[in-house]
Amino acid sequence: MRKIAALLLTVYLFCAVCAALADASLAGIWNLVRMRTAQGADVTITGSGSGAVFDLKEDGSAVVTAIQDGVSMSDSGSWTSDGDTVTVTVSGQSMVLAVRDGELVRDTGSASLFFSREKPSAEIPRIPAVRAESAEAFNGRWSMFRVLKDGMLADQGIIGADQVPVVDIGEGKLIETAADENGQIVRYVYECTFTDGKLTAVLTDGDGTLVIEYSLLEDGTLQGVINAGTGNEIVMYYQRPDDAAAPAA
Repeated sequence: MRKIAALLLTVYLFCAVCAALADASLAGIWNLVRMRTAQGADVTITGSGSGAVFDLKEDGSAVVTAIQDGVSMSDSGSWTSDGDTVTVTVSGQSMVLAVRDGELVRDTGSASLFFSREKPSAEIPRIPAVRAESAEAFNGRWSMFRVLKDGMLADQGIIGADQVPVVDIGEGKLIETAADENGQIVRYVYECTFTDGKLTAVLTDGDGTLVIEYSLLEDGTLQGVINAGTGNEIVMYYQRPDDAAAPAA
């Protein structure tokens, strides 16, 4: 009986050590690198402007950091693991993440958040602009397929297929057609000027003045930049509606 008890104790201790090793293997820094919405839209995190970080320490403590508009906010808590799941508890709230293909995945219902030991890409590859010969090179209809804002690159799925903004350019004007937050179709008319191979569109209304700088890119797409040169740009990418697929970033 003593031998059986000793054997059971040895097995118990072995299992406890294995569990501790499993926890230790998941300890470290986990960075939010991408998201996928329930509608299938992909969002890439660039590591600037917005993001989230889990710092899972070997002693079972945890620090969770959220980054928004370049400002970091952190809170401390704890974490545990059980098989292929990790539970992080902060301020009395628990978050369950799945260990999947070397990443931690948090399913919120509206989106899946993917955390990696790798840091987010510091930069989104930019396609070089070309100098347009005239304003007519911009003419025609363009449909938005991607937007870069606050360090997050999202494809058109984040907007919804029936709400993708479309711009019609010609005769010195740019007309933007899109759906508002209530799903109502709205149109905005911008006055355009052509300078140094770029098209500048200006909208003035009761809310102030909005300036968007448009450039043609080497791959045949169109780029529109709000707040150009401020370090807080919003970059919108457009393609001709008859293009079969959006070019790769």
